[in-house]
Amino acid sequence: LWGEGSTKEFEGVLSMPRDRQVIWASNSLGKLEQATGQWAYRLRVMALSPEYVVIQQRSAQGIFSKALTLCSEWKLATQRAVAWAFDTTVQQGSIGPKHRERVLDEIRRAQGAGGAEIGERSKMECLTRGRTSFSIPRWRADVMARRLAIIRGKSEPFLWEGKRYSGAVHGEMLNIDSKWGLNDLPWAT
Repeated sequence: LWGEGSTKEFEGVLSMPRDRQVIWASNSLGKLEQATGQWAYRLRVMALSPEYVVIQQRSAQGIFSKALTLCSEWKLATQRAVAWAFDTTVQQGSIGPKHRERVLDEIRRAQGAGGAEIGERSKMECLTRGRTSFSIPRWRADVMARRLAIIRGKSEPFLWEGKRYSGAVHGEMLNIDSKWGLNDLPWAT
């Protein structure tokens, strides 16, 4: 795909320990969103090749199945919920038994004393707060910003653990609904 020398170099990178791979990527690509140069081009070509697209789809299918299971477990039924569940599954695995009590506490708090039903978006926010509380502390605000942008349809300021955050996702204020057409229509299986 890239020629003998480049292929050997990349194979060498793949055999490196993770910390050295990160250094190589930083030196070879720069900031990922603005990656330039020969390696950025080569990796983009690889990612768009029919063979690699098949590999990506196969890999994503297992994650997508887990996301649909997450939606089923928590009675979430919209396209927005599936996108949220996919992001949650990719980034955090899922919402497992050890997270359940914290999530249920968040739901009970949202329901209030009367135990009123809450809407799907409110439920996803409760699930997000409960699950994110188990994330590595330095990434919690980032996780919250991304998930809330999916739930709310756009980046918005939010309070988390007593602190106010801008809602920016990796420094960018997103309008997910208009950029990717996300909506609250039922997910068609």
